[in-house]
Amino acid sequence: MGEMMVNGELDATLLYLPGNNLIDRSRIDLEARSDIRTLFPDPVAEAKRYYTKTGMFPINHTVVVRRSVLERHPWVALSLYDAFVRAKAAVKSDRDANLEGQIAAGLLDETAVAALATDPMPYGVVAARRELETIARYDFEQGLASRLVGLDELFAPTTLTL
Repeated sequence: MGEMMVNGELDATLLYLPGNNLIDRSRIDLEARSDIRTLFPDPVAEAKRYYTKTGMFPINHTVVVRRSVLERHPWVALSLYDAFVRAKAAVKSDRDANLEGQIAAGLLDETAVAALATDPMPYGVVAARRELETIARYDFEQGLASRLVGLDELFAPTTLTL
């Protein structure tokens, strides 16, 4: 992707990882180039502004299962969802345990503790419905999809109530 950006084959990239990764082997340091810049001068400030305005944290990952796999093994979608929910809960539990000292010492105020209790990236169609519908609408409005696709077309029926 780095080479494609430098050669003008790509106009933009959502995320560029110059270090060792499976996506791009070019390792070009785009941040050092004067002809390439971020869309927003201060991406962190823009992320805060967008979240404050919309209450949404942009989703940028999903899990996809081939329809043929789901047809042969209908339990796969729920099992994957459950595995990710359990993994997220384990990470949160470890994080909370590691923060107990800072909270007890008053190093984190009530605002920080409340922020830590908020999950800006909830799992599941029900919890993330607004974000998912917004993405589907943007895909249609920006010409990435020829029509507005419903969530019932994108997600396994067994996951629509999660």
